[in-house]
Amino acid sequence: PVEKWKDQRLFDIHWQDTTSDSLRFVRRDRLQRNMELCEIDLKANKVTPMITESIENAYLESQPVRYLKPGGDFIWWSERTGWGHLYLYGNDGKLKNPITSGAYRANNVVDVDADKGKVFFQSYGREENENPYNRHLYRTGLDGKGLTLLDAGDADHNSTLSTYKEF
Repeated sequence: PVEKWKDQRLFDIHWQDTTSDSLRFVRRDRLQRNMELCEIDLKANKVTPMITESIENAYLESQPVRYLKPGGDFIWWSERTGWGHLYLYGNDGKLKNPITSGAYRANNVVDVDADKGKVFFQSYGREENENPYNRHLYRTGLDGKGLTLLDAGDADHNSTLSTYKEF
């Protein structure tokens, strides 16, 4: 019973872990002004919206849900403040804290080190006196503290993280 809006679209359909009896998905209306992260209990056949986003006279952009570990907390991307930012949610769908904030766009999550509580992400428009379309790589704590620019320089960067996990 996933229908809510006429001509809706479902995407980012995923299991949160390997033992769950519930499936998660994002649904968005045809005009792309309303979006929800939902969980469907497959045994009870019941859909529960976990996060709801809405906007007027524009469209909602989305990015995939990123779990810190299977069945654990997750990162949700939203433009609810007028800027794209990352938010930490508990697995139950309750907001824990913003991870990023301010007058810039935090874009896609590159990697997460859940053990050390760090997230690596790309961003635009944060560095003063630079072209706002220059892309940079940052690291910050999942608590939103310790934001660090990792590829300084007035240029558009395409940085890649090493698979070696000694950060």
